[in-house]
Amino acid sequence: MNRFLQRLAKYYLPMLLVSTAVSAEELCAYISRSHYVDGWEEVGSKEGISSPITHGGVVNCSFFPDQSEKLNVLVRQERGDYQNIEYRIFYTDGSGMIQGEAGKRLDAADYQDNWKLRCRTNPSDQLRHCVLQKGDLSIHRYRDGSFMVDVGSNQKPGSNMLVRVDSNEAITADTQDGFTDEQTDLILEQVKTGKTVHTRYENVSNQWQTDSTVNLFAYPQAADIMEIVAADLFTVDKITADDVRQVITATDLASEHHDSDEIGRYLGKSFFKYVDVPGSSPPVTARVDRTQYLEMIRKGWKTLEDYSYQRKDVVINVAPDEASAESNSTVVETISMNGQKMVSKVREYARYKMEDGRAVIVRIETQTLVGDTMPE
Repeated sequence: MNRFLQRLAKYYLPMLLVSTAVSAEELCAYISRSHYVDGWEEVGSKEGISSPITHGGVVNCSFFPDQSEKLNVLVRQERGDYQNIEYRIFYTDGSGMIQGEAGKRLDAADYQDNWKLRCRTNPSDQLRHCVLQKGDLSIHRYRDGSFMVDVGSNQKPGSNMLVRVDSNEAITADTQDGFTDEQTDLILEQVKTGKTVHTRYENVSNQWQTDSTVNLFAYPQAADIMEIVAADLFTVDKITADDVRQVITATDLASEHHDSDEIGRYLGKSFFKYVDVPGSSPPVTARVDRTQYLEMIRKGWKTLEDYSYQRKDVVINVAPDEASAESNSTVVETISMNGQKMVSKVREYARYKMEDGRAVIVRIETQTLVGDTMPE
């Protein structure tokens, strides 16, 4: 449906541009080209985050050069307020920063004043998890939903570590065994409402105890953001190639019957598609979300005299962790509009994830292989 949507986008461009203001989390509000390499192809980065962190988040984008592949890779980063706390999260792996001091904006505060979020998302990692860290306090959230609290770094083997939240009783553990599940639950409960946490551990390099105090400002919001990110990154539902084939078959059949409601059943909540707008100068690529996409095809089908397409050369790749999958296929479209018949050939790239227990499409991109031609 690439050529069909391109033609519609020419007429719906004002609607798409207006939507930028009301749906900023789905678009690049700003694109940095400070590291852009002229002559290299532009591609989107692999993304672990498929849904906005908050509804009002603004996505800024930057191109980074991939020297090995000679590509300009577009990396998206969402910035916004969560319960009046600022955050900045990369869509690639969920890493980022969350405001950690009252009255200090994210960029104005010193690096150590903020909560840092890091996520290990590579399937080859032994333990895939996210870590929320500030000072010497680290809270690990694992893929199965379990947690671990850790103190400091480079700990001396056989030594003890200590955590005390406000005036509560100190909680200690051997660095080798770590805090028990019961101790971890107690610490996490206390830091939700605590003001400060005092930590102590023995560093192997200097051989003496290290004491520090961590301000717990905005910990509840930071913990919520980590949960939002982890829930998206580490979905427990597995996707298979058969799941993807069923989605492709169902959406192809729905397109033949001009059934937009049925197509909508297979689009994820955070679905988007890039649509090139023909005849625009400079060239414009509109990013349409789920609602915009369905509205465009509903209105567009009414203007067509005939529409048909053939999908072939379908290749499906399931990620090693089976949390997502991708497909690419060749689509040949034939469109009759205002007495004119056009044929186009595109390569379609789609990404799939499990949502509410079923496979859905979360992203579609297309590359035109053959422009408009008159059919034989």
